[in-house]
Amino acid sequence: MLSKFVFLFPEKDSVPIGGYKIAYQYAYFFSSVGYDVHLFYPFVRIALFYQGKISVLKKIKIRLGFFYRTLRKQQHAGEWFNFTYPIKKHFTFRFSKNILNKLPKNSIVFATAVETAYELSKITKIPNKNKFYIIQDFENWKGNTDKEIQIKKYR
Repeated sequence: MLSKFVFLFPEKDSVPIGGYKIAYQYAYFFSSVGYDVHLFYPFVRIALFYQGKISVLKKIKIRLGFFYRTLRKQQHAGEWFNFTYPIKKHFTFRFSKNILNKLPKNSIVFATAVETAYELSKITKIPNKNKFYIIQDFENWKGNTDKEIQIKKYR
């Protein structure tokens, strides 16, 4: 059975972004040779939503917005990239152990940002040999530098 290739993005994109383009090219390639490819996008960035930087009322409004857009099928990402092979896009409120633990054990998972690598590293169901971090440079603009150093060592 062919492995499932999964790409975890830090957020949805509506315009071309360099890092996303590279990840989309990898996804396109794997799909073109017959693998089952899935792209996951959270509605909210982990750092913004769970570090107490916004009010409870704002959090409720964001959750309602997610459910409204999901029900109305208004969740879109990567529309600017021409995927001619079947690739499945998944929109979730946020990455959590519940969502990531639903991935099959033999999945090959690519984290595409510091936040996604950190979340992926917590999942023990998927062996480390099946986890990859697509990095373009040392990314320290989203949080604690010490954490990024640990994540950069993550394999």
